[in-house]
Amino acid sequence: MSDEAPQWWRGLWRFGMRQNPVVKALTAGTVLLGLPTIFQLIPELGDRLLLGVRIALLVFWFAVAALSIVATSRRERALDRTIDHVTGERDAQRLYAERIAFPEILAGLLGHSGLPAIYEFTVYVFDEEKEQLRPVWPSWDRRDMDDPRWFAPGCGATGTAWSGDKTITVNGTEVANDAYDLRPEQCQYFKQFQVVCAVPIHVDGARPVGVLTALARQDDGTITAGKTGISRLLVLADVLGVVFRAVPDKVK
Repeated sequence: MSDEAPQWWRGLWRFGMRQNPVVKALTAGTVLLGLPTIFQLIPELGDRLLLGVRIALLVFWFAVAALSIVATSRRERALDRTIDHVTGERDAQRLYAERIAFPEILAGLLGHSGLPAIYEFTVYVFDEEKEQLRPVWPSWDRRDMDDPRWFAPGCGATGTAWSGDKTITVNGTEVANDAYDLRPEQCQYFKQFQVVCAVPIHVDGARPVGVLTALARQDDGTITAGKTGISRLLVLADVLGVVFRAVPDKVK
């Protein structure tokens, strides 16, 4: 709006811009519906109104209608830009949570588990598409072999804990033999461990969404000779359930 415009016109413009789209649409409709009335009134005035005055009235009438339509369009475009901005911010936050914050949270949580440093942890979620428990942390970096940590329901301590919804503890030779239906490559990989304990992870539903598994290359008795280690794992599994609730895409 030009600085040379009359004060009343600038005030009318600012007032119109502050109205919501519904008010603007109603204004435009009222103006347009009033056109027939103008055409009826003007002829009855006869020659007392000049043609220029009639034209000015019509131009003003159309200008008010156009102003309402343009103002509504501008407000809606501004609203669309705001929505796009907010959506973009949320997408960026979700991406950060999934790709950066999620691994850091798990590393920080399980790095201060309260268990002896000899214990290693793996966090699993159930993959609906492949119908297996998929390890989501830590990542598998070895290139000389495929990841052997995938488990079908009921296989291994991890799969058995998930399917039975209960804590499973295994030690000795059963960690790496066919007692829990391990595949040959899994037997080869897990034979380096002497104890394993798997605890289901719940979010909301009755069925577990995943499993927290702890392994150690030597059995120090923390898990097999008492309840302290298992109690600690149960607490960690509950905390992981809260983490999964905050990042729901990770349990899909």
